[in-house]
Amino acid sequence: MRSKNTDLMNEIKKFAEEYYLEYWKSPSTSEIAGAVGVTRATVYRYLKDMAERGMIDYDGSEIKTDVTRKYTDPGNNAVILDCSVSCGIGLPEEERVLEYVKLPKTVFGTGDLFLLKANGDSMVDAGIEDGDWIVVRKQTDANEGDIVVALFEGLNNLKYFYWNKKKNCAVLRSANEAKGYKDIEVYDLQIQGVAQNVIKGL
Repeated sequence: MRSKNTDLMNEIKKFAEEYYLEYWKSPSTSEIAGAVGVTRATVYRYLKDMAERGMIDYDGSEIKTDVTRKYTDPGNNAVILDCSVSCGIGLPEEERVLEYVKLPKTVFGTGDLFLLKANGDSMVDAGIEDGDWIVVRKQTDANEGDIVVALFEGLNNLKYFYWNKKKNCAVLRSANEAKGYKDIEVYDLQIQGVAQNVIKGL
C-alpha cells in the first residue's frame, strides 16, 4: 500500500507547509495531487494515514503541522523574519523565521503580520529610520499612498506605492527630501505587504 511510502508523505507535508506560508490556508486535495503527481483519492488516503501516525492533524479540510501551528497558535500573531527591507537600494529577497511573537491587537491590529528591519535612509521623512522594526500586514494589494514591502527584480524595497495610469505601471516613491531620491517605475511588481507600524529603540 502506498500509504507506507514515507518519501511521498514527506513530500505532501512539505507542500502543505509551503502552500500555507504562501497563501495562509491549507491546500486542497486537488492542489496536493497536482503538486506531487498522484490522484486526489491517494492524497486523501495519505492524509488520513499521516494523521493516524501523528505527522499532521487533518479534519478532512484543514492540515496542521508543527510549522503551521506556530502561525495559528492563539498566543502568536506575528513572525519576525531574518531579513532587512531596503529603504534605499533594493535588497535580495530572503526569508528565514527568527521568532514567533505576540503583538497586542489594540496597538498593531489584526491580520497576518510579520516584522522586518529597515535598512537605509530613503524613508526618513515618513518616520522610518535605519534599524527600525517595521510591522507589516501580509497582503498582495495596496491603496495609493500606502507604504509597501514591494518585490521586483528579486529585490525587496520599502516605499510609498502609487499608480501611473498613463504608463500603466506602479510607482515606488521614497521619503527623503534632503537626498532627493528618484521615483522608481515598475511594470512587474509584487506587493508582499503593507506597513502598519514602526517600532523604534530608545
